[in-house]
Amino acid sequence: MCLPQTVGKKAAKRGSFDFGLVAGLSVYDQFIMGKGNNTSDYDQVYEGKSTLKAGLEAVYTPGFKGAPFTVRAALVYEPGRTFTSERSFYPQAAVNKKALMELDYAVLSAMVRYRIGQHRLRPYLEGGLSLNMLVRVKQDYVTYTTTGNNTYYTNELLGSHFDLTYGGKPELE
Repeated sequence: MCLPQTVGKKAAKRGSFDFGLVAGLSVYDQFIMGKGNNTSDYDQVYEGKSTLKAGLEAVYTPGFKGAPFTVRAALVYEPGRTFTSERSFYPQAAVNKKALMELDYAVLSAMVRYRIGQHRLRPYLEGGLSLNMLVRVKQDYVTYTTTGNNTYYTNELLGSHFDLTYGGKPELE
């Protein structure tokens, strides 16, 4: 996952921390359910639309010699990621089908970046880990229009949703 960042910023000094805001727009988005082999509503690739994302980023530049490495950690919120499909797997039973999912995600990532060169334009290689956490399901349904009498019926696509919250409070005596 490449995270958005500020552009044209001078290189940080070695051994320094930097914090900032990040924002961006997704260019391409997909949701693969099941095996993604497009054989049913539950094994399908759903196409997504562009969404805005924003969050906080912390950057550490280590103090060793050589090419500049940076370690980056970010927490990004992605609201309203929407995925749709109108593919009908049972054309004899339904003349029209529409699936819609709208999901909110929080993304926690840790990346290591290696910048190439010390010129004004500095390409880089980046790799690391990213954890996508589903925060909220706004919409989740499949609507069918039957061939017989044009009646509509709707099913949940992802099934039941449960929420578990835990926490604690430290107290000093």
